[in-house]
Amino acid sequence: MYSWLKDNGKSVVFSRDMSWANERQIKIILKEKAENNELTVILSSQNDLSKELEELGATIIEYGYLDFIPETRFTIVDYGSFRSKVAIGQKDEMEIHRINKYSQSDIPIYYLASDLIKLVKKMEKNRKKTIEKN
Repeated sequence: MYSWLKDNGKSVVFSRDMSWANERQIKIILKEKAENNELTVILSSQNDLSKELEELGATIIEYGYLDFIPETRFTIVDYGSFRSKVAIGQKDEMEIHRINKYSQSDIPIYYLASDLIKLVKKMEKNRKKTIEKN
């Protein structure tokens, strides 16, 4: 994932807890992206790394209040551009974690991931408005 994140622009990471990001090189590139306002992380609940990334400039969105655990985790790089692509991690039939990569031409896979990001962002925006009203 390091070279994939490093060589591409704005990235959105949809993860359960970001446990995969404990590797030193991954942390470095995530921090660089956060500082450049090129990182959005969507995860169940904040942890030390996501808090640090948020302080550096990343957008952090939590979905734990939905009581939902997604079966897949994914990362979209070059988010919002015509070069966007998505890497989806999931366990195969032998319980081995695999990462498959898709471009926008891989309809509907790319667009399902993109739609999920848009939905969660919209829900977070509405949740914050509700909190502000109360």
